[in-house]
Amino acid sequence: MYFLLDIPIHFDTFIYVGLTSHDNNNDNNKEDLEYKLYKNISFNKIKTNLKNLLVVNKNINISDIKYFSCIGKFHDYEKIENFGVNEICILGRSNVGKSTFLRNFIRYLLKINENKDIKVSKNSGCTRSINLYSFENEKRKRLFIITDMPGLGYAEGIGKKKMDYLRKNLDDYIFLRNQICLFFILIDMSVDVQRIDLSLVDMIKRTNVPFRVICTKSDKYDSNLEGRLNAIKNFYNLDKIPIPISKFSKTNYINIFKEIQYHCNLDK
Repeated sequence: MYFLLDIPIHFDTFIYVGLTSHDNNNDNNKEDLEYKLYKNISFNKIKTNLKNLLVVNKNINISDIKYFSCIGKFHDYEKIENFGVNEICILGRSNVGKSTFLRNFIRYLLKINENKDIKVSKNSGCTRSINLYSFENEKRKRLFIITDMPGLGYAEGIGKKKMDYLRKNLDDYIFLRNQICLFFILIDMSVDVQRIDLSLVDMIKRTNVPFRVICTKSDKYDSNLEGRLNAIKNFYNLDKIPIPISKFSKTNYINIFKEIQYHCNLDK
């Protein structure tokens, strides 16, 4: 069994999650095929939810980063405490290359050998929790956090109630987490435009939190890369050209870190 997340294209963004039935021919499972609204939280509620607002902005250089650790894998948003540092949230649909990017980016930041295993989700749909990774200096003082969110669109073996609960926690984290200083939205540039990507970009725009689009699998689009990136920028109405990355190259990882560096140092 797997879950398909399908998103309509309109400006009042909602994310719909369609659940496949165990038996598509069984009318008793008709409810499983219905589309459910992904909760849309009003900005008045966001502005009044200030209990975790305080964040210490830090001057961060790449040479300061010496360690990383997994803070925890959270299935309940309410259990995620305020760690007092900025958080960078990674979003994208399933199979976009999110886990590959995260592993390679961690290796880049810490100058880790390619052969050393970095434990993040290895299979599409395996990330079912909100995973927080801490990046620390030589004194093990926390500098910033990267949050790995479940991939949208595929989640093998999850029941309907658990899927609804997961959606609520994702919703709460994205809209209510005041420590988020930056979103990275990963888009597969080797395929046609996906409706889920369109609505994801539109939804994050509504948070009023800075974001940057990262285009994965750029190695599969060798011809006219610059033209393709400009087309994506215009299509999604982005302020900046997306950052292209490939699992075979770390060329643009420094530009990704510079985005983190800028938004973590920014006085709020």
